[in-house]
Amino acid sequence: MKKREVPKIVSAAVFFGAALIVLGSWPHEAQAKSYSINEVEISARLREDGGLEVSESRTYVFRGSFTFAYRDLPVEGPVAYTDIRVSESGRPYRMDTSGGPGTYTIEESSGNVRVTWHYIARDEARAFDLHYRIEGALQRYEDAAVLYYTLIGDDWTMPQDNITATVFPPSPVPREDINEWIHGPLWAESRIRNNGTIVISCRRLPPETFLDIRALYPPDLFPGVEPRMGTVRPGIMAEEAGWAEEANRQRDEAARRLAARARRADSGRWIVLAICAAGLGIYLWLLGTYRRKPRIGRMPEITSEIPEQTPPAFLDYLLNDRRVSAGALIGTMLDLARRGFVNLREEQIEKKKLFGGTKLEPEYHWILDRAYLNQHRGELSTHEADILAFIFDELAEGRDSISLDAMKKKRSEFVKFFRDWSKQVKAQAEKSEWFDRRSIRGFYYSLATGIGMMLIAIPAAIYLGTWAVALLIAGGAVLVLSFLIPQRTVEGETRARRWRAVRKYLKKYEFRSADRSDLMAQISDYLVYGVVLGLSTKVYEELAAFIPEGGQSVYVPWYIYAGGGRGGFSPAAFGQAFSSMVATATSSMSTASGAGGGASAGGGGGAGGGGGGAG
Repeated sequence: MKKREVPKIVSAAVFFGAALIVLGSWPHEAQAKSYSINEVEISARLREDGGLEVSESRTYVFRGSFTFAYRDLPVEGPVAYTDIRVSESGRPYRMDTSGGPGTYTIEESSGNVRVTWHYIARDEARAFDLHYRIEGALQRYEDAAVLYYTLIGDDWTMPQDNITATVFPPSPVPREDINEWIHGPLWAESRIRNNGTIVISCRRLPPETFLDIRALYPPDLFPGVEPRMGTVRPGIMAEEAGWAEEANRQRDEAARRLAARARRADSGRWIVLAICAAGLGIYLWLLGTYRRKPRIGRMPEITSEIPEQTPPAFLDYLLNDRRVSAGALIGTMLDLARRGFVNLREEQIEKKKLFGGTKLEPEYHWILDRAYLNQHRGELSTHEADILAFIFDELAEGRDSISLDAMKKKRSEFVKFFRDWSKQVKAQAEKSEWFDRRSIRGFYYSLATGIGMMLIAIPAAIYLGTWAVALLIAGGAVLVLSFLIPQRTVEGETRARRWRAVRKYLKKYEFRSADRSDLMAQISDYLVYGVVLGLSTKVYEELAAFIPEGGQSVYVPWYIYAGGGRGGFSPAAFGQAFSSMVATATSSMSTASGAGGGASAGGGGGAGGGGGGAG
């Protein structure tokens, strides 16, 4: 590999690392349509008859277009909902089944009341208010009145942020006369004001997580509630004490975990950096130990001479750093055509235009000379025989002709074939020992090092925190830079330089000033190997332009040219047709083969709850 190629690979490593960072930080909300609930305010005012007047205000932030939202109110036991209303910024919505903006509907089903309101919103924040009254929300006993109310139920599939809930008594009451407990996430908090108002706050409520309150009031605050026999305060106090003890245990455990995580993250920085340094050190050692470039004397940087008749698939392996691309398939077929096993025929097909009329379009067919194949089968390498059998026996179902368009439609068959065929080409090409086996061994050691670093990053992210990203990036860099280690042998490097000199000769258009007879003696080779060498359409066209009138059958007899219905052979037209064929074949085989190529604890009871959503 030339020295000037190193910055390209280093750049690739930098790009790879940057891509990881970008992908890791890409916002999950970056979707075509989504919403979030950024603020929730709930006001619940108790009445002397045990009812609860509730107002819920939620701020939705919409990304995309939305036209409705809904709220489900569960009906359990003696609970009933009345006086349901929807408003927005003080503007009341009207009950209407039309579904128009500014309307809402109420649907009752078994165990549920669904309120749906309609609006038009796009990429904006909107705050909606839902008002309702819960009958039977509070029960009165001999020693206490009990409110057990679910502020937000676990039916919500959307997280909610910045939650504030206020529960007002029917009349001021000293706070020492009230007992209250909240259940839900451990970070939720509550306090009682001097007048008996309870205030609950929660910075974030995860999806499918409830938040509820249980409060004990003096029973004489609710003269309108029919009292029940018995006392409940001792039992509730004992139950809540148990839940509180469990919640405190969980909080302590969470605090210990956070402290341990913080300690691990602090020490993890050095652990990760040490692993990164070790991994990069191993790579540098492997690079210095196994990457030994062969010493080759001076060779011409440009030449017109084809070095030797190397099978195109093997040449692709040699120049493409032991990889096999779709160009190997096309080059092999062109080589088989040059050697008489197949012909490539261009036909002009009449096709209808979009707005009427017809036009001629080229269609390309591979034609197998089965008689010649039977006589000369011994001249074929295994990979050549296999590709002929695959194309004509399998794809063409035993026929001796198949179009490139038909091949392109056989993608699934090509995927399986190319995977096995490319392995076969590599196995055969490796026998030529064009690549230093020791350097390849170092390459695999380096790959294992990079992959190992990236695998270690997974548990490191769990136990050591975000410093694991550095390990992931360093492992990816080692993975990419591993491709610097494999080196060719003296013979392989010599061959590669000769072929690169031919490629440079063709890509620099040096043939324009070449001797015509020398050029024509090698033009068929140029056309065959051009696919592997990566020649552009323009190079093909200019090469074909050198074929004299009537000379196509002499210099490229394996290409049966239709002439576009224009009569005799035209070098310029042939050049365009051949380059078009190469482009079609590249598209067909690259697409088909998939090869690419080419250019508190507790709680959970009480009234209220339910879920909601938007769409």
